[in-house]
Amino acid sequence: MELEYSSKHLQPHWNLIFYHITESLRENCAALVKNVLIQHLHLPGDIVHSMKFCDAHRLGKQNASKTRPLVVRFTCRSDRELVWKNRFHSKDSSIAIGEDFPKHIQDIRKKVSMIFAISTWYSVTVSEMRAPS
Repeated sequence: MELEYSSKHLQPHWNLIFYHITESLRENCAALVKNVLIQHLHLPGDIVHSMKFCDAHRLGKQNASKTRPLVVRFTCRSDRELVWKNRFHSKDSSIAIGEDFPKHIQDIRKKVSMIFAISTWYSVTVSEMRAPS
């Protein structure tokens, strides 16, 4: 039986996943994310501090060998879109931001990316073989 999201605020398209944010004991996940938004995405502090999250938490079990991703559920769609559109500013750091897709969509996207990679490799290989010497 597949679980369905009961509220529009719980739907994955309201969420973003933050990767490689250092973990600590008794951390405030919302404050950590807001700090990342200001320091790494260079969003204005007044805008970031006015953002409200339904929830911010780590995914999975704590493991000393790796940092768990942080899921943030935004209360305001425009705040989520502002963060998503400015995610490229984090390219200079190890921080990465992704969208939270349901499992079946993740599986489809994985298959499509594999097909694209294979077709790209094939087209490059074929064009190299056809290139005049």
